[in-house]
Amino acid sequence: MQVRFLLGVPRVNKNMKYLFELGRHPKLSRAEIEHVFLRLHIQIQDTMLTPDGLIITPSAPLDPNYLMSQLGGTIKIAEEMAELKNPTTDIADYLIATTPTTKIQFSLSGKDARRIAMTVKKGLVSREKSVRLIEANNTATIIHNNLIERGADLTFTNGSLFVTRAVQPIEELSARDYGRPGRDARNGMLPPKLARMVVNLGISDCAIQKIKLLDPFCGSGTVLAEALLVGVANIVGSDLSDKAVSDSKKNIEWVRGESSDKPTSVHIFQCDVKKIQTHLKPKSVDVIVTEPLLGSPLTGKETREQLQKQTRELATLYVDAFKTFQKILKPGGTAVFIIPQFLHKNEWFKVGCVEEIKQLGFVPQPLTGSELSLLYHRPGQFIARNIWKFQLH
Repeated sequence: MQVRFLLGVPRVNKNMKYLFELGRHPKLSRAEIEHVFLRLHIQIQDTMLTPDGLIITPSAPLDPNYLMSQLGGTIKIAEEMAELKNPTTDIADYLIATTPTTKIQFSLSGKDARRIAMTVKKGLVSREKSVRLIEANNTATIIHNNLIERGADLTFTNGSLFVTRAVQPIEELSARDYGRPGRDARNGMLPPKLARMVVNLGISDCAIQKIKLLDPFCGSGTVLAEALLVGVANIVGSDLSDKAVSDSKKNIEWVRGESSDKPTSVHIFQCDVKKIQTHLKPKSVDVIVTEPLLGSPLTGKETREQLQKQTRELATLYVDAFKTFQKILKPGGTAVFIIPQFLHKNEWFKVGCVEEIKQLGFVPQPLTGSELSLLYHRPGQFIARNIWKFQLH
């Protein structure tokens, strides 16, 4: 048994713990983490959900930077430094021991963080240290103040001190969202963060170097780009719209230029979802990941009758799409599919298609725990996305 001395306090180091700060949709973020760990064959000995995030005890040390490069819904990943008996004194000792310069800069989050941080600062000043306390309320503040390099973005939770090792690459995500050459703001575009999450939900039990992934409603190619970036070997996209196909091709070439080390095969073509089998061989696709047509853009002024009509039309489209999926998916293949619901005053209108999809041989798979679908919704929007994962039996 290894004994580790941290902050001058001996403790028995049975297993390293990591804190994953989850995004604004914590269940979805957690589901993604679990699916990525499954794909990477990372074994988990224990998990604990706290107000500050998900504490994971793996069977072997993790690479936070690599994991962050794979995840879309995690804000930051921190590594446990020590269990603290006296938080204010121990945090001050840690900062002194790890700060080679004369000025100490740090941020602290967690329960009662403001009070503890101010006490730590006063204690450091009384020890004749120059101190700057940074209120890191967002990832940008952590990045711009070089707090990761300093080992100075700290979280105190569940009796332990965690130091941030990796944060969400917000500038890269923003560039893929707003900097891509092909955009269709009118019809809306899937955010890259969400696209990465649904891709990860689809490929958890796959050898990504060998699979074929299809997005049959590829739009501007966001799902295709995120699949390329995580290393999926064979990517296929299609859409009924000429503009969508053109935008997807532009965006994929743009992403490839930024990631020249990705030797992925990409094929994008125009096609009605009901006729994709004329372009692909039967039982040739391993995974389908898609956000289908979500209906007309909403203003909030739609009538109940308009929304009811839209949900009926979309239900027909989605069931027809799964009839095609039944022909081109391999037995045991996976389809991650987003089904919308629409808000009218305080009433949600849902697209009733799941039972018909099940009758076609598609079995809903739990995403996390016993959750068969997860909701993605931003405040103020009239549309929400229900994320489902089906397996063809």
